[in-house]
Amino acid sequence: MNAREREATARRLGWPRLLEALSDFSRTPLGRRRVALLAPLPDRASVLRRLTEIEAVRQLRAGGFDLPLGDLPEVEDPLDRVRKAGVLEGKALRDLAAVLRAAADCATYLVRHAEVLGSVSERLRGLGGQERLAREIERSIAPSGEVEDEASEALAEARARVRRLHEGQRRRAEALLRDPAWQERLQEAWFSVRNDRYVLPVKAQFRYQVGGIVHNVSNTGQTVFVEPSELVEAGNELALAEAEAKEEARRILV
Repeated sequence: MNAREREATARRLGWPRLLEALSDFSRTPLGRRRVALLAPLPDRASVLRRLTEIEAVRQLRAGGFDLPLGDLPEVEDPLDRVRKAGVLEGKALRDLAAVLRAAADCATYLVRHAEVLGSVSERLRGLGGQERLAREIERSIAPSGEVEDEASEALAEARARVRRLHEGQRRRAEALLRDPAWQERLQEAWFSVRNDRYVLPVKAQFRYQVGGIVHNVSNTGQTVFVEPSELVEAGNELALAEAEAKEEARRILV
């Protein structure tokens, strides 16, 4: 059967409508795209062989032994970025780990039911085999996509230093809130973090009577958010420590 005859046969079979119906059973966007590319098999022997495979899978499903796929995330775009030497974000890596896990589970399923599945198991023999990579991703990346402290010793140390510096800044800011020289100049007795710097809400009329850096002004103009001079040096140290931690997390993702 030549290409023209196959095309005519596909039209008589209502092939596009069949593919549309089949795509409704696909669990992923990639699966639906693959279904759209399916063409009729070229000969009777191929059709009978595929029907035998379908019947084997149908029998297993009827017995409650469905493929352990679950809800698979879309990973085609992230994989394209990797092929172009791109860097994946943590969430994309977790999605990839989920797919690798599903592949490993399916590989176990195929081995367990190889006698029934026959040629299906043979054709999918290479499925799985990346469990170690999946475990490493899951150990290093939280479900949220955040790189875990345990991903590397350097990251754990860098983040511990950031936490210590944050705690020091909080203590210093709280001490200033209790300082009588500051209390009369504050709009309210609290501190906040603006642009990653610890600031106090100073009454606008006292702006030039306190030392420090203005990071923001309230909408009313009545309050200026000042990083006191006493916090600037430690704030610089904290900024450098956070940059180092972020760079180490980026290195892990690369």
